[in-house]
This record gives sequence, structure tokens and C-alpha cells, in this order.
Amino acid sequence: MTIEQKIGAMLAFGWAGDEPTTVNDHARELIEDMQVGSVVLLGRNVAPDLHQTAETLNELQSLSREPLFVIADQEGGMVARFVDGVTVFPSNMALGATGDPTLAYKSASATARELGAIGVNFNFAPCVDVNNNPDNPIIGTRSYGECAHKVAEFAASAIQGYQESGMIAC
Repeated sequence: MTIEQKIGAMLAFGWAGDEPTTVNDHARELIEDMQVGSVVLLGRNVAPDLHQTAETLNELQSLSREPLFVIADQEGGMVARFVDGVTVFPSNMALGATGDPTLAYKSASATARELGAIGVNFNFAPCVDVNNNPDNPIIGTRSYGECAHKVAEFAASAIQGYQESGMIAC
């Protein structure tokens, strides 16, 4: 690989088209010419019909010389880019409140399988922030709790669920 190709492979991009599933010329250029290695799906790129989204992801993959990382942010709860046609699991706080880390594993595993069927192979999840400030509006229900040990235990279980189901967890 040339230095340009190596740099491109480390870059990720999101795009906006006229329709959620429109691959515009800029996206094509980034993949074909700059050989960008990752695509980040935002809410604007997810069609209500998951088959359309899957077709778009297949089109993006066909433009790339190397397999793309297709990234979503599907933590569960209020952080869900995909809401129609997939299972949206409870927030990490709700899972943490059960005291059962196997539920984090099961929800992550199911999420990975469902997103993988669409063409997503990388998830910006789980959130492993410790909720040490209950007034923080950003973390809140995205955290498994206020105890670092508990958060680590639940996060490790979720990561295992993602990875064993073929999804990169971040």
C-alpha cells in the first residue's frame, strides 16, 4: 500500500444524500479515489426499509478495493440509529439495574447479528462511562451504573457478545 492508501484506510466518513440511501458523488470519490476505509452510518443514512439500507451498504462495499468498516452507533435505549425493523434493547442503565451481566451479553449478541445482517460490522458500543455525576445529561442512561467495577463487568460481557457474533465493539 502507498502512504496515501494507508492514510485513506484509517479515515472514516459519513455522508448526506437526497435520500437516506443515495450514495452521492462525494462518497464515491472518497471510497474509489481516496480509498477511505470506513463509513459511519448516521440517522440520515438509515432508510425505514432495512433492505434499502443493506443495498446501499452493498453498493458502498462494491466501490471499495478492500472491505469497508461499516460503523453504526447502536447502544440501545436512546442511542439507536436503527429503530425500525430491528430490536432496540433497553439502555445500559436498565441492563445494569438487573444485576445480570449476561443480559448485556445477550442484547449485544442479538444487536450484532441483526446489524450484521444489514451489513454493519462495527458498533460504537458499549458505552463504558461510569455515571459518577447523576446530573450529566449526556451519560445518564447510557451508563451501566456508578460503580466502575460493575460498569467494567457489564461492558466486558457486552463486548464479548458483540465479538462472538462477528461485530467489532468500540
